[in-house]
Amino acid sequence: MTAADEPVGRIFDTLRATQYLTEHGWSDDQARAVVTLLSEFRDAELATKADLRLQTQELRTEIADLRGEVAAFKAEISGELAAFKAEVAGEISVFRSEIAGEMAAFKSETAGEMAAFKADLLGAMDAFKAEISGELAAFKAEGAGEMSVFKSEMAGEMAAFRSEMAGEMATFKADLLGAMDAFKAEIFGEMSVFKSEMVGEMAAFKSEMTGEVDALKVGLRGEIKDLELRLTVRLGAMIAVAVALITLFDKLL
Repeated sequence: MTAADEPVGRIFDTLRATQYLTEHGWSDDQARAVVTLLSEFRDAELATKADLRLQTQELRTEIADLRGEVAAFKAEISGELAAFKAEVAGEISVFRSEIAGEMAAFKSETAGEMAAFKADLLGAMDAFKAEISGELAAFKAEGAGEMSVFKSEMAGEMAAFRSEMAGEMATFKADLLGAMDAFKAEIFGEMSVFKSEMVGEMAAFKSEMTGEVDALKVGLRGEIKDLELRLTVRLGAMIAVAVALITLFDKLL
């Protein structure tokens, strides 16, 4: 605002002010110097007000831009997190499918081997029974006394054979079950470690992002408070100067 924008009653009349000072004992040079100084000070005060308004508007624009950047940053981080979660979910799904396929193939292979082993064992038992039956028939022809002894011997051998086969089958089953349990424990352990690592990394990432956003908020609040304090002090000083000038103008008018 210039002097032309002021109300008519508040126009600073330099001629009248000079006359007022000379009438009260000031020399012409002193009066003109004081009036010139007051006029320049008034113009500077008006320019300072305009500059302060401009700085306030620029600060509001910067704050609005900063808020937009923070919103864009949050949106970008949200998109990256969603993409990361989708990627991890896809990898876990593929991993589970691979493990399921391997387990199915292992079960199928083990079932085939067990079926083949049973078939071989049954064939050997059938051959052994046939051989024993033939020998028994020949032995029966040789004599009833020897047959009794032979039956007793064969009963012992058959019991020992059955006991041996039962022990071997139990050992085979125990080994197979142990291997299956160890394989399951290993797979579950790896999955547990993988989940723990992913949870830790996600927690660390969230903590880091939260710390950065909090630090940014604290910095912005500090800058805004500092700017408000400086504006308050400056406005207080300008108001004090304005009051002093108005008082002086009232005396001169």
